Amino acid sequence: MGLPVICVDKANVLSRYVFWRKICQKIHEQEFVDVALFFLYVDSANALLFTPEKLRGVIACGNAHGDILSDGAAEAMGSLGMMCSSAINPDTNAAMFESGAGTAPLLARQDKANPIGRILTAAMMLRHIGAENGAQAIEFAVNKVLLQGFRTFDIASNSDDPKKILGTKAMGEKIFCFL
Repeated sequence: MGLPVICVDKANVLSRYVFWRKICQKIHEQEFVDVALFFLYVDSANALLFTPEKLRGVIACGNAHGDILSDGAAEAMGSLGMMCSSAINPDTNAAMFESGAGTAPLLARQDKANPIGRILTAAMMLRHIGAENGAQAIEFAVNKVLLQGFRTFDIASNSDDPKKILGTKAMGEKIFCFL
């Protein structure tokens, strides 16, 4: 038995989410009876994101709630710039991969955007197509750079060595050196 599935909604306010819960329940009963299923309102799920020992599992929710929860989760782990994302069609295995940071227009042409989420998204994509060695190589390179204390502006702390705070291009190049 793996991680539980947590269906997130706002069924206490919007009646359409009662239908969502019925769909989650039906899929659970037909295909995943051996996996635990829980229901949470989106505001409760959001609060529990910051107490990880209480919210552990696979979250199933609509796009709007998923967008908000994933941004909160990314910030809880350090930065939106560290987040990678995928949408995979379970019937066709067609997939779309993207970093979770969006376009960050306020950082355009300033060499301050964190490229790590985009780089880790490439690893996620490689793993999806069966290129496990490539995925592991990328993850190793990212981990090596972070373990050496290199940071981008968004994940740096006051105690970090200022010489190890890198811009977008330098961080990408540093990671590339370990590939």
